[in-house]
Amino acid sequence: MRIVLILLGVVISVGALVFWLTLNGLAREGLPNDAEFSINWLSESALIYFWLSFLAGCALATMAGKPRKRQ
Repeated sequence: MRIVLILLGVVISVGALVFWLTLNGLAREGLPNDAEFSINWLSESALIYFWLSFLAGCALATMAGKPRKRQ
């Protein structure tokens, strides 16, 4: 079960990254060819769409991967 939770956390984190890069790629397509474009990693939309889900996936993988204390 721990391995499944670790993999789920990794999938959530990677999915958040792919989703954020896809959104930015779609935004780039709407700009003229000579326009400057860069991904803003510290914006409010980045916090909502990328960082929260990325950190939730990392937290899930980390918490599931921690060794438990035996009683």
